Amino acid sequence: MSYTVVENRKAWDDFMLRAKRDMNGPHIKIGFPAEGKVAPPTMKGSGHKPITDMGKMATIAAVHEFGSSSKNIPSRSFFRTAVRRTQVAVPRMVDKAAMAMLLRGVSAREALKEVGDYMVKQLKYDLRDLRTPILKPLTRKRKGSNTLLVDRGQLVDSIQHFTVAK
Repeated sequence: MSYTVVENRKAWDDFMLRAKRDMNGPHIKIGFPAEGKVAPPTMKGSGHKPITDMGKMATIAAVHEFGSSSKNIPSRSFFRTAVRRTQVAVPRMVDKAAMAMLLRGVSAREALKEVGDYMVKQLKYDLRDLRTPILKPLTRKRKGSNTLLVDRGQLVDSIQHFTVAK
């Protein structure tokens, strides 16, 4: 939903009330939500210990998304890429979901599930499709592959969504 801010105190107050109400309404958590469950490793990988905590998984995803100069890890954006790439499709899906709720009595959870499923698919696609920046030779040797962001399969398999229907 988009809003236009007008230089008028009443309009601003109304805008803030609507925005606050919308934030407390039905919404989707996409990515590595705290309520989520970390996927088990599906590959041997480089021998790192499996991750068991979703908070740690979200931190790993964020470090790779934005990079870390202190750890010499370059940014490998998959989340922002998916959001940019779907910026037209997702609002249309949300509008369609709202209409289904309004006209057909579909629950918020059902209506938003389609949006969540779509975004999870897009995030996984963009994570698997990354090609740059290439791995350093030592990292490539340790992993035994050139595949970016996929070592044991846990990061990509842990991407999920939760619908919060209030």
